[in-house]
Amino acid sequence: MPTPEDTLEALVDRALEDLPQRRAPAALEMRINREIRRRAALPWWHRSFAQWSLPARAAFIAACVGVITLTMTGTVGSRDAHYAHLLGTWALDGKQAALSLLASADGAAALFARLVPGEWLRVGLGLGVVLYVVLFGLGAAAYRTLYLEPHNGR
Repeated sequence: MPTPEDTLEALVDRALEDLPQRRAPAALEMRINREIRRRAALPWWHRSFAQWSLPARAAFIAACVGVITLTMTGTVGSRDAHYAHLLGTWALDGKQAALSLLASADGAAALFARLVPGEWLRVGLGLGVVLYVVLFGLGAAAYRTLYLEPHNGR
């Protein structure tokens, strides 16, 4: 049996559906159309990653994987020769500064890997993931509480 609230809701829905649609103000319509044209004219790399072409997304992901691989494996082998090969097109002064910076970062990463036990790294990474998930959940709960209006009286 329908409740009085359900009956009232159905009555209001029917009354609102019978109203004519209102047009947007001309100034608002012009601004919206101008923004749509502006976004359509943007080059592909200024758009959302989801709107990139499949080859561009694949190339970007491959480049990211390559950078991560170089970063993770950069501590193995002759460091200066490895970095000198990577930075071979730079000017001599810039190359020396970059090599020095990369060698310092490489040494710091190697020292960190020797000093910190692997178990601590795994626990820290796991704790970071848990805290990130908790933060995401709290943000979603705050958004639902502060910005979303209740639906059907809930």
